[in-house]
Amino acid sequence: MYFVALFCLIINAFEMKDLFKKIKAWYQASNRHIHAKLGTLIFFGMLLSGLFMKVSICPMLVISSVTTFLVMAAVEIAQKRDGGKFDWSDILAGTIPALAFDVAVLTYYLICIIL
Repeated sequence: MYFVALFCLIINAFEMKDLFKKIKAWYQASNRHIHAKLGTLIFFGMLLSGLFMKVSICPMLVISSVTTFLVMAAVEIAQKRDGGKFDWSDILAGTIPALAFDVAVLTYYLICIIL
């Protein structure tokens, strides 16, 4: 209950339009939206392949998220090796969708356990 009240206070503290504009501008800088799409594709590819092999959802969420992070980091290391710059925010942009899905699924499981 306290988390809901805290979440409402945080949302009311920021104006939603400005927040969404800032997030959109951050994603469009340096092609981060492409990193997010590819990170999502990698995450769901790993997740579905594990579920088809009948692995439980919770370990597959962790495995898929770690794999997504490692692939995004490997791309940035290769980019630096080829003369580009290493950018942590590109790794973050590719990993955020996976982490958001993890939080949503785990929250759903916790709610089902409580109820």
